[in-house]
Amino acid sequence: MASMKKKSMMPLWPAIALLWVLTGCSSYTSLRAYKKLPDADRQWADSLLLYALDHEALYTLLDTLKPISSVQMYRLPLLPDSTLPKGKMPPAPATAALDSLERLGRICRALSNRKIAWVLIPFRQADYPYRNVQVYAVRQLVLQQKIAAYPGYFAPYGIAPATPAAATITQVENMQAYDRWRGYGFLFGYPLHAVDFFVEAGKSQDSTKKFVERQFFNIPVYGGNSGYFTYALPKSYTPAEADSALYRAASQTLARYKVLRSKWLGRKTLPTANIWKRMNRV
Repeated sequence: MASMKKKSMMPLWPAIALLWVLTGCSSYTSLRAYKKLPDADRQWADSLLLYALDHEALYTLLDTLKPISSVQMYRLPLLPDSTLPKGKMPPAPATAALDSLERLGRICRALSNRKIAWVLIPFRQADYPYRNVQVYAVRQLVLQQKIAAYPGYFAPYGIAPATPAAATITQVENMQAYDRWRGYGFLFGYPLHAVDFFVEAGKSQDSTKKFVERQFFNIPVYGGNSGYFTYALPKSYTPAEADSALYRAASQTLARYKVLRSKWLGRKTLPTANIWKRMNRV
């Protein structure tokens, strides 16, 4: 059965309205596909969206700081019995796991619009009997700009700015270690000096078998001050203006989100139409 944590469900309309206020983008209000989801899927979508806003995906959904953000990972028992003879067609996985996989794909499609894509990507590394799959939020224009900025890295892998987000992330996930680390560093919006350090530290550890000491630069999210939008830097490094500018920009977005979240997302008793009307007067 799928490994999922139960989370408190909150109506999606207030969260979508919050996106409207912070971005001024009417495309977020196109919820035709969401409205057609079964009730259980809409509740799951609600919890995904709220979790995303409360964590690092805030800076993808409501800002341009992160081309992509991790939202949630799920461990689904999809792998066949390891004793199955090679070349033999494996039986279908458990119905519950297949159902979860299908529902997650449906939810991602329903939440996506022309500016923000929600994609479901399987991890390369298996964790028998589980296949871990990750939901990402993607700000499509920012991802395209990042790819355009580093053609020497992306183009050899067949990735261009017009490449669909899911294909780009899947290609990066399946690269060899050093290129995979660099690719995710770019996609997650880390500064170039942080990406370079992480890759070179990994190379050094592989060759010397000695851990390269480091510190972590943490950018707060609603759900916590560390461990979400976080990247490694050399142990003796003094954060540069690029780090400070990123922190300041994120802090402004987080402060605004906290005010609006407190004002609107807690008002479960208000009809969604009233919440929508009031949000648009902010």
